[in-house]
Amino acid sequence: MSQNPETLWHKAQTLYRHGWLDASREALEDAFSLSTDDPMMAAQLADFLGRIAVRRNRFTTGSNWFRRALQALDADASNPLTFAIQVRLNMAMAAEGHVDRAIRGMQHLESYAAIQSPRQQAIFQMNFAVMYMHNEFYPQSLVRLQKAQVLSSSNESEDFGYALYTNLGVVLLELSDWNTARDSLTQALRLTRGKGIHALNELTHLAQLTGDEEAAYQYGTRAMSVMWGSLMTFEKGELALLCEVLARLAGHWGASALRSQLIDTSQALYGQLGMWRQWRRLQEDLAPVRDIRSSPPAPFFEEVLRFTQLLQAMLAQDILHPNLAAIADVRTQIAQALAQQRGWTAKEREALNLVCRLADYGLTAIDYDILHDPKKTVAAWRRYQKHPELSIRLLESLSLPSEVTSAIRDHHEQPDGLGFPAGKPLEEIPPMALVFQVAHSYAWNVIQEGVKHSDALIQAKCQAGSILDPQWAAELEELFETMDESLSESP
Repeated sequence: MSQNPETLWHKAQTLYRHGWLDASREALEDAFSLSTDDPMMAAQLADFLGRIAVRRNRFTTGSNWFRRALQALDADASNPLTFAIQVRLNMAMAAEGHVDRAIRGMQHLESYAAIQSPRQQAIFQMNFAVMYMHNEFYPQSLVRLQKAQVLSSSNESEDFGYALYTNLGVVLLELSDWNTARDSLTQALRLTRGKGIHALNELTHLAQLTGDEEAAYQYGTRAMSVMWGSLMTFEKGELALLCEVLARLAGHWGASALRSQLIDTSQALYGQLGMWRQWRRLQEDLAPVRDIRSSPPAPFFEEVLRFTQLLQAMLAQDILHPNLAAIADVRTQIAQALAQQRGWTAKEREALNLVCRLADYGLTAIDYDILHDPKKTVAAWRRYQKHPELSIRLLESLSLPSEVTSAIRDHHEQPDGLGFPAGKPLEEIPPMALVFQVAHSYAWNVIQEGVKHSDALIQAKCQAGSILDPQWAAELEELFETMDESLSESP
């Protein structure tokens, strides 16, 4: 493929749609360096770079890219692209904490919104509603969402239909219009193109508020299953909400220890995300619950307990390294794509998710100085090499499938036999461990080392046969080569 801005721009958009943010960013940056003479192209590229930064929760970086895009366009908000970028800039500023400025910015765009397409107007109203929701201005949010509903009434199957009806459900729930909230959330589930985790969480919450415990158990079970079986990355905001809802249920069962664990986990997640209103709301609920309503079915209680333990094990690893959560997200995404490419079953891919999320749990039992310099002494290196076995022991009470524990135990074994803890040859290393190694290599390089996507692929290729399995390293390269070939065939 020729390396011109237009080709790179098309490639970046396709990679972005498929969720390959690091690969898309590389193509965008390469195109940006070639497009200084084309203001429109420069604006589009900067806009997409801002969107990638926001999806990585780097809101200040995103805001800066959006501003560069607006400078390149040098047009008022009657221009559709300028309008869209200004909306994204305001949303990023709100996420940074500059809420008042962001709301004023959206109010300034009101007159320009009226001359956009119906779809663009609906998206504007939805974004404004979300901004109000995050600040608990629920009546104002409802007005905006109802406007978006009218604007999109003839196109409910559009990509924003699920988000629209989920947000309507959330606002109506907060306003205690429970029947209408239930209708909106049920409609959201009908429109979802994915798993519908947000709607499931809110339906669980609604059922708990209305005392419909049977519905709460049904929706809660689906929510937990979807969260662990997701083929993509975890959404911490949704995890926090699910933990909060389950904590409220546990309180009504009189399961105070489980309730405390779930509240602590939810607060930790809200704190990481800077969602302090939600954090404070939970703080008010820390008093012991005296209204014990019922006892849950044993299978549901056991599933909640297992979910809580798995989640705490996953999140415990976040303290090991500031980038570990992001590395685990990308690692999971790559591993899932490779497994799907090979035709693995849904059950196998769910097991692979657990390997990708829990493999380093044993590191939480390793001394800090050893963790950050494992080869400083022979004794330190020996201690570090025991962490896969420590992971297995720490996770023993969860009764994980044998294929998961085997892969966790062997995720540092190498095809050349020089890995640990047992120095196994290639033919004795489980496939899930081999997939993990390739996915981890890519994720570590692009997230931790800041290596470009293409260079991470080259490094994986160079490590094939020694550190990485040659077949899976080739599968990684093929994963993106196939996309490149389809792009080169596009008109």
